[in-house]
Amino acid sequence: ILRNSLVDPHPPLFFLFDWLASGFGAAQSEWGYRWLSVLSGALTIPFFYLLCQRFTGRLPSALIAIMLVVSPFHIYYSQEARPYAFTTLVAVLTTLQVFDILEGRRSLSRWVGLGLLSLVGLFCSYFYLLIIGAQGLVLFLRTRQSGWWLYAAIITIGVGAASILIVPTVTATAKQHLNTTSLTLLSTLQSLAGEPVRITLAWQHWCLAGLAGGTALLGSVVTFGSLYKKPIGLYLFCQCVLPLILLTGLRI
Repeated sequence: ILRNSLVDPHPPLFFLFDWLASGFGAAQSEWGYRWLSVLSGALTIPFFYLLCQRFTGRLPSALIAIMLVVSPFHIYYSQEARPYAFTTLVAVLTTLQVFDILEGRRSLSRWVGLGLLSLVGLFCSYFYLLIIGAQGLVLFLRTRQSGWWLYAAIITIGVGAASILIVPTVTATAKQHLNTTSLTLLSTLQSLAGEPVRITLAWQHWCLAGLAGGTALLGSVVTFGSLYKKPIGLYLFCQCVLPLILLTGLRI
């Protein structure tokens, strides 16, 4: 696993967790290597509900959680022996911690916990940098306390260690994706209801994409009035917009 991470575009931590979860590789079956993703995907639902309750009511939170339950993306990745379902769970947990910090609960242990949990996400998926970047930026703009600098030191050391693994894989990953078709606006909208690369699109996906997109748009308009002056609103905006700007700018 460690040797493969030097040529593979994925860091090794989740696969080490998966190896442990399979009884140190003893369970040579699909279930043995996938139950961790299933559990991660299932646990994400209640934590996501709790996260949504931090800035909206019970009914909207329940509806949003139900949308995650039926999301083809979430269902698909919760059945894979890959890090995405687990990383989604980590992202929800760190966002809960960010909300606590933005609301004034800024103990040193909370900063350290956020930093270490963020590194778990990073060493499970390099894409987690998109979450760390938005979280770190908003926390810096809104707090700038000694705890933030300790958090930043943990993240910097972790990113430095991760770069040792990332750099050797860049060339291999670039070659692997030379013939990959770039995302268009249409395929991006379709991906809201399931990744077209892996899931054959049917009429149900179009309906779900319309439901998800329309609900998100309506929720954004309604919520903007009450959140735009709050640090939580700034974080939600940055977390949605900054990765899109970055990925669009890189023409990925």
